Amino acid sequence: PGNKIVQAKLISKDQYMIVDGKVIFYATEGIGEPRTLIHQEHFSNRKSSFILPEIVAVMEKAQDKVIRADHKGAFAIRGPAGSGKTTLALHRVAYLAQSPETIESYPGEKMLVVVQDTGTKEYFSDLLPELGITNVNIRTFSEWAFDILNQKEWAYSPHYSNEDLYTYEYEKIKALRERSLPRYGENVAAILKRVYAGMSTNFKKTFERQMKEKTLDRIDITVLLMSYRHTNKKLVIKHASLIPQDDGGFKKKITKRPVVYSLVVIDEFQNYLPEQLTLLKSCVDTELQSIMYIGDMAQRVRLGTIRSWDEIGEEVSEDRDVVLHKVYRNTKQILGYIKQLGYDIEIPQEIKNGPAITELVVNHEDDIAKHLEKLINNPDKGIVGIICVNKDLVPQLRERYADRPKTHVVSMEEVQGVEFDTVCVLGISKDMFVVPHD
Repeated sequence: PGNKIVQAKLISKDQYMIVDGKVIFYATEGIGEPRTLIHQEHFSNRKSSFILPEIVAVMEKAQDKVIRADHKGAFAIRGPAGSGKTTLALHRVAYLAQSPETIESYPGEKMLVVVQDTGTKEYFSDLLPELGITNVNIRTFSEWAFDILNQKEWAYSPHYSNEDLYTYEYEKIKALRERSLPRYGENVAAILKRVYAGMSTNFKKTFERQMKEKTLDRIDITVLLMSYRHTNKKLVIKHASLIPQDDGGFKKKITKRPVVYSLVVIDEFQNYLPEQLTLLKSCVDTELQSIMYIGDMAQRVRLGTIRSWDEIGEEVSEDRDVVLHKVYRNTKQILGYIKQLGYDIEIPQEIKNGPAITELVVNHEDDIAKHLEKLINNPDKGIVGIICVNKDLVPQLRERYADRPKTHVVSMEEVQGVEFDTVCVLGISKDMFVVPHD
């Protein structure tokens, strides 16, 4: 006042975001009091239905570490299945997309969420808009790779079916890491043939059959992306547009857009090859370097995937590495049922109670269909996950229930890391859970 400088001490600070007269964000902090998120419109409104109350409690304790962490740099949320990893991750994404300090850096279209499969993609596609996060690129790694490679005539299968899958994949991974990469060109089969030239004779025949069927697996697309980046020095996506001409016609124009994201979120990161994670890292904005890893290396289920941060040259500092230990998914009844099957597990006293576990033996296809309809049409069942032991059932069931937004059909391979209110497992055989004894 009066052009005089006055010394003052800032004791506390409240931060609001008000849109159209409505508070959608409110945080507070003060001396000796870390920043606390009081209200974030979409998340706060969904606390009762989005997640279990126990996970909300953990989130509220852990959110200071999650939210206060600077938005720049790598961030990891690790822990066992059912510990709330995805919930915390989505909370942080929603915060970055809505906080006044970061909203300009993290518009939805500049974010990439990488998921393992189409089942998880549907799951995330339902949740993100309800958290106020829109226009986010949610892609499987294969979809993302095909966007860049633009190989429309090729099909994709995570694992090419043959009699000795793991040895076949092992030979491919070994070639990927030992052989030099050829220049990228339109003839992808020729590129792969050069890289896999050292394969044993039996697997060369399998590879030739695979190429005739025009199918690429997870290792193939990684080789091709690495060759593409090695040749072009960066990853780009081609866009075709029609330019009006003076004669009234149109001319096709191809433009190349560098693949750059302000934030990359990788769900179940432990199931990706180090080379795949390195490719994703290369597409993160160099100034922000904002990448989030969700998962647990102890839960690796695929050959050749990441074992340590050193493999991708990543440094996740202690204050940016959130490790969750407690699991909230199981009830006493679920753990008791598993123990009854013969597994040696502990049932903690403090774990919550739940409904009794029931088994329904249905053999006729019509009876199975009637039971599923009854399950899906019951509003009390919430989001229903139908898990198929036989993955060949997945496409037809997805088509059958395409108009049911709260019904998700996935194979057993796809279900890792996804949570549903009600789960129905199709195709259980009598001896599937028999535990062998010495």
